[in-house]
Amino acid sequence: MWRVSLGRFFLLVVATATVLGLLDVRSVLEVVSVRSTSPLNPFPTGSLDFVRLLDSAVQSVYFASRVSIDDVVGEMRAVYVVIGPDYPPPKSIIDVVKRYYDEGSLDLLVADETGLASSLTREVAGIEVTGHLLLRSDAGGEYAYIVPIVCGNGLVFLSTKVSSIEVVEPMEGYRYKVLCWFTSGQDRVPVAVLAENSRGSRVLVIGDSSIFANFMIRGMYGFPSSRSIVLLLVKSVFPDAKVFIVEDSLYKKYTILRASSFTARLVGAASHAVHSLGSLLLASPLRLIAALALLPPLAALRALGMPQRRKRRDVFRVEEEAYLGKVADAAKAPREGEGAVGGSSA
Repeated sequence: MWRVSLGRFFLLVVATATVLGLLDVRSVLEVVSVRSTSPLNPFPTGSLDFVRLLDSAVQSVYFASRVSIDDVVGEMRAVYVVIGPDYPPPKSIIDVVKRYYDEGSLDLLVADETGLASSLTREVAGIEVTGHLLLRSDAGGEYAYIVPIVCGNGLVFLSTKVSSIEVVEPMEGYRYKVLCWFTSGQDRVPVAVLAENSRGSRVLVIGDSSIFANFMIRGMYGFPSSRSIVLLLVKSVFPDAKVFIVEDSLYKKYTILRASSFTARLVGAASHAVHSLGSLLLASPLRLIAALALLPPLAALRALGMPQRRKRRDVFRVEEEAYLGKVADAAKAPREGEGAVGGSSA
């Protein structure tokens, strides 16, 4: 009779510890969306490769979430970088960037086709990304978005999504120059504009974040690599820049939990409860046998959670490959009679 009571007591202790373990599950990590242009995103649409490229070419590269702009700019001149944000910059960021830009101690590089960063570029230099994507008139569907961009130095490259740029509020004492454009009929539509104030601070606004994306820098899916293009743009506009501050907080994020399903959390909590009682179990053969008897059902419960996680990963992979496959197909259909793109000409 005492053995039955002891067994029930043991099961009650394990059940209680398991429930408490479920209540202890908390967030352990935040990750950016794999489809964003975030500089922390290593997937094809992210811009982590651009950050690595910068890091190999200049003295220092910082993420804005890990340093204070005040601390960095206080020591040396810097370039503040925003690539394809998912959210507009808050007023706190705009005020800091504007202050140091006006003082002549901070430059600005913005690449954005959505217009979300226009609140920053408009305040600093009166430049606005319209958010109107440019299309080829001789192509349809996804192919229409693959357009050639021409720059004043003879550089020609492909863009997968580019917006026009306008100087909506020219500022006194500023100099403006169109660096790159898209030709539409007899018109040249600006897609990269440079502005400089009287203190020598520069703003480069590009209506295209795709050339900074990992898949473009790597030359994936049939696209020519944009590695030399972005380096040339950065070095020609900011020749003396040695420090870059890359904004990494304006992107969609997802929370990863300690366990991804109720089944997995249940198994994890129960396993933790058994582990915590390990010394007590080893003190009694009967309790050890009871603990071992729990292992097969616990293993079965853990296995139940695996197909669900594997299915989510497979669904994402299929969606990602389908999306990037369309972009690759579009790149293989250049306009008839067009010259080579993706490289620089003399």
